[in-house]
Amino acid sequence: MAKAHNSKLVEARRKARELATAQQERHEKLIGLAESYFVANGEAEGFFADATEAAEKLMEDAMAKGRALVAEAKAKAAGKEKDARQFIAQMVATGASVADVASRLDVKVAVVRAAVKEAAEAAHSEHQEAGSTAEAGGNADDTEGHDGEQHDGHAA
Repeated sequence: MAKAHNSKLVEARRKARELATAQQERHEKLIGLAESYFVANGEAEGFFADATEAAEKLMEDAMAKGRALVAEAKAKAAGKEKDARQFIAQMVATGASVADVASRLDVKVAVVRAAVKEAAEAAHSEHQEAGSTAEAGGNADDTEGHDGEQHDGHAA
């Protein structure tokens, strides 16, 4: 009976060692997989951080370009609006009343008056620049009469 007891003990020990070896192999495999996970996760975080930084840079560049386009569009629109206001002043210069021009263009009377004032100031400014250029150059071709009005040399 001692031999049977001994063989059971040897069998139990063999089985315990097999299980321990299997557990240790599983443990080593889990450690290897955990290492792989941490490496891959670190790479993913690095990739995400790099991609996020690149995307933010692209968005900043796009916003800067957008702001530049808006500023350029505003400047061009302001020039076109000034051109449009000159036509308003020309309409009033034909003898049409401010109210009539405002009605025809569906704008407020104040807009028409402002356009007329702007045109008058621009004409005055151009007149002064022309006068100072003529004085500085000693130009004998004076376009002003003694009454301060501009004349083109033809009888009106």
